[in-house]
Amino acid sequence: MFKNSKTSAHLSDPLFRYTDVAISKKEKQLKLESIEDLSNFSIAAYQGAKDLLGEQFKIMTLSNLTYVEHPHPKNTTLAMLAGKKDIRIGDINIFYFDLKNQNYNNNDIKTQEFDIHHLWPDVYSHMAFKDEILRDKVNIQIKNMSEDGSLENIYKQYIKYP
Repeated sequence: MFKNSKTSAHLSDPLFRYTDVAISKKEKQLKLESIEDLSNFSIAAYQGAKDLLGEQFKIMTLSNLTYVEHPHPKNTTLAMLAGKKDIRIGDINIFYFDLKNQNYNNNDIKTQEFDIHHLWPDVYSHMAFKDEILRDKVNIQIKNMSEDGSLENIYKQYIKYP
């Protein structure tokens, strides 16, 4: 659950990290330093990105006739790999998962073939609790796992970073 969700539940401290990025093929040599820079390129994004990535991004999507959203993130990766789109927008971990676990025409695709453009800050989700005392106990564990590196190790265990 996200912090700005309308709920009466007691939210935990931030737990799961989402890192939305713009990804392009290195061979295209795209220079993307701001959301405005996206406006001249064809883009595949995850469903709902237009409403989740800020007002500036939404304005860009409404004027970019080549912008599309897909309900399945793997389709955004496929559109970019196939050359149908210049840029894929979505969580970097899902992109790495796609490359690792999808069969894209039996190509041995390396993460080094892509440029990662960090245009948005990380967003964190929270757990929701009816019981405030239980939430507080979980928060202690989240803090401990953050401090000792356990949370980051979970990412490293399941997602192989380049």
